[in-house]
Amino acid sequence: MRGSRHGHLDGDRALVRVAAVLQRCARRDTDLAVRYGGDEFVLVLRDTDAEGALRVARGVIDGVAALALASPDGAKVGASVGLVTRVPGKAADCPDCQTLLRLADDALYQVKDAGGGALVCA
Repeated sequence: MRGSRHGHLDGDRALVRVAAVLQRCARRDTDLAVRYGGDEFVLVLRDTDAEGALRVARGVIDGVAALALASPDGAKVGASVGLVTRVPGKAADCPDCQTLLRLADDALYQVKDAGGGALVCA
């Protein structure tokens, strides 16, 4: 019963801490970090090449790991990153922003299906 009594509040606190990591990683005025739903976040890095995006993604993964969060069953909480570096409308496989989100979501689920805690570049 303890998990059901404290689980949601603890989960919300964990999400706030993870969001703080993303905010620290999104340092420029043009960077945008938002909660997308549930335990998923989107980090938009304008004018960033693949190398820069990889550096930020690794910072997110390392930053979340450093929080040493655990779920009620004791499992460690980590970050899984679906990384896409495209300019909607300029890349042949990315005609619009919705496609960009789908590509990132597909990459994210590749990571989650493989056990999480890492990143996949699409």
